[in-house]
Amino acid sequence: MTYKLSEIFDIKELQELSASFTRLTGTHTVILDIDGNILTASGWQQICTKFHRVNPITEVRCKESDFILAEKVNAKEQYNVCRCKNGLVDVAVPIIIDGAHMGNLFTGQFLFEPPNEQYFIRQAEECGFNKDEYLEALSKVPVFTEEYVKMIVDFLLRLAMLIGETGLAKKKTLESMERDLRDSEEKYRLLFTHENDAIFLCDAETYEFIDSNDAWCNLYGYSREEMKGASVTIISAEPEKSFAIAKKAKTTSRQRVTNILHRHKDGTVFSVELSIGFFTYKGRDVFCIISRDITERIRIEEALKQFTINLENRVAEEIEKNRLKDQLMYEQSRHMAMGELLVNIAHQWRQPLAAIGLLVQDIRDAYMCNELNEGYLDKSITDVMSELVALSNTIDGFKDFYLSNQQKEVLRIKDVIESALSITNVYFEVKDIIIEKEIDDGLTLNVVPSEFAQVILNILSNVRDVFDQRHVSTRIVKINSYKDTSDGKVVITITDNGGGVREDIIGRIFDPYFTTKDKSRGTGLGLYITKLIVEKSMKGAISVRNIDGWCEFKIVV
Repeated sequence: MTYKLSEIFDIKELQELSASFTRLTGTHTVILDIDGNILTASGWQQICTKFHRVNPITEVRCKESDFILAEKVNAKEQYNVCRCKNGLVDVAVPIIIDGAHMGNLFTGQFLFEPPNEQYFIRQAEECGFNKDEYLEALSKVPVFTEEYVKMIVDFLLRLAMLIGETGLAKKKTLESMERDLRDSEEKYRLLFTHENDAIFLCDAETYEFIDSNDAWCNLYGYSREEMKGASVTIISAEPEKSFAIAKKAKTTSRQRVTNILHRHKDGTVFSVELSIGFFTYKGRDVFCIISRDITERIRIEEALKQFTINLENRVAEEIEKNRLKDQLMYEQSRHMAMGELLVNIAHQWRQPLAAIGLLVQDIRDAYMCNELNEGYLDKSITDVMSELVALSNTIDGFKDFYLSNQQKEVLRIKDVIESALSITNVYFEVKDIIIEKEIDDGLTLNVVPSEFAQVILNILSNVRDVFDQRHVSTRIVKINSYKDTSDGKVVITITDNGGGVREDIIGRIFDPYFTTKDKSRGTGLGLYITKLIVEKSMKGAISVRNIDGWCEFKIVV
């Protein structure tokens, strides 16, 4: 006879088990029967329910991924992994009970590695999602190792198979018992005696022991002779619960399954799973009760719970380590930026110092030639003071960048960009780099001034190095800023005609320690720190793309 999963599982209890499994592991699970009917579902991720499953583009990808995964399961593969076309990971395994493929277990909506946010940002832009809400949903998607997923899937599958096989065995047993009891006492005795699960019969009114099989005697430590005339309540460690279960069992002809504490003859208390059937036997109402020791199952569940706690603690430790590493990288990049600033200051001081030297020499020459008068002296002093102001402004620019406090302020974007350019202008002029600006005067951002300036300087430093490497004749950098009318966000673009970024590395230029320059000219931290500042401090996004021989860095806040 062919059974369905819904016939051998207590679906409500299976749903509770799935929900508990989701709470323990953070994984989404779905159990379907062989006809594709959903029996249990728990732990759907918001990124799927709110975005992927409701958007026409991503919904098609979901269905295509579901079809691919279903094809793998139908091919009877034991462990099937599908990287969803929307960027997540799904896993499916067949549920085999008693050698028959009776259903499928699906889990997924997680990742095997930290998400590539640029991929999901592009997907959000493609599908018209609210990027902040989409990334917030993405942040809730758990990240597991494939080994961990295999372990928890194997555990859940084994548990489901154990419950299913138990349910199947019980269903077959009870059906056979009812049939055999109707047909003949001999068939009943044969089945009753040789069943591996512990089975006993008791009076439904007095709870007097009627009969049991050897498995029951072995489980509880009593012989059938000892139990004759005795009440089976002596095996219950929770009498009130036992009476409530019995009362409920009388109201339905369906087999009831429940967990309860029982007591061995030696006093040992252990957990059992009971399947209770209520029927008439030889003219009296009786309970036929099947007991199964689930102590080991509970031990496994507790071990899994502790494993999850330990895993969460390890994840927290790794997050803290990464935070400290990012802070160290940031400070390292900041000191490197200071070194570049000092080089720029040296360039900018040469001209004013040379001018002051000439003015002082000219005063001496005028004195020697009797041309020194009050007017001449006043003019010379004015010229010297003008050059000294230029030197002072350079120092102020350096101080604003490196010594400013780390508190956020509402600043005009134009002021920060101009301040950053004032530090690099002389160096860019020497390199014949043309700066074209189109900056909205009214745009402001709530940022840490030195961090925002470092973002601009890091990108400009990268552009300068590209020009030096490629020997571009006419060197142009365009800096634009505007407010996106569709979402009100501020957009800043820095574009250069240095030939763009090679397609084979463009996806890696924000990685830490990635550089195409000689080690003496950089460590590969500049653009990584730039990305950290934009995303974590400014709560924005940064991207890069090639446009007809130009390279565009785009910041959206």
